[in-house]
Amino acid sequence: MLKRVLLVASVLSLLVGCRFDGDNGANGSAGITCWDSNMNGVNDPDEDVNVDGTYDTRDCSPQVSTLQSQDAVLNHQHICETFAELGKYPEGCPSSTHTTPTGTLTKITTGVLFDDSEHGYTSCNYPPNNGLLSLEYRPETKYAYWVLKGGYTAERVLMAKADIINNNACRASCEADSRCVAAYARTFTNEAMDCFTLYHSDTINSFEYICGINQFGDPDEARELCIAGLGTNSIWDAVCP
Repeated sequence: MLKRVLLVASVLSLLVGCRFDGDNGANGSAGITCWDSNMNGVNDPDEDVNVDGTYDTRDCSPQVSTLQSQDAVLNHQHICETFAELGKYPEGCPSSTHTTPTGTLTKITTGVLFDDSEHGYTSCNYPPNNGLLSLEYRPETKYAYWVLKGGYTAERVLMAKADIINNNACRASCEADSRCVAAYARTFTNEAMDCFTLYHSDTINSFEYICGINQFGDPDEARELCIAGLGTNSIWDAVCP
């Protein structure tokens, strides 16, 4: 039941954020365009999903439900904690026997990414010693995704871009939380970034985000676009076993 309620609420929130023909927004102001995923009225670099240099409806449909598993939406962490206090563990929330994966919080760079032979990368090492984070290419869509296995958003905070890049502020928020398995920062505006503190659940699929597309026929193109933005438009710190 919890999963169904959260899914319906998520779909409604996505519909509210999409602009339809003839809808000019409140008081005659321009509506929010469907590719404006953070609804800030700015064409941010990561919102050009198909990487064609143009912001239009072709950037819209791939964004739906790619940032967070549909099992974990809205105020997911607080809901899970509330049910756990009652001895209940709904699907999507960590089970009663769940143990948070341990290891070393590691900055994800090309030095800790390993070719998976499927036009993507594992992190930390090759299987079975790889970490929770991977870079996956899916030929059916031609998109590459950052994927955090079992991950879900526990907290999302807007921070100054300079503070994240120069002072590792997003990473610090994860280091201060024993349940955090990864911190992910992405460009929000020229001056700010979204910082996601990510927890782990043993009953959830993954946290995903589209980061590149194969436009010109080379299946490695999508993952290399993701790598090109690593450290500037997207910053990952994830637990390595």
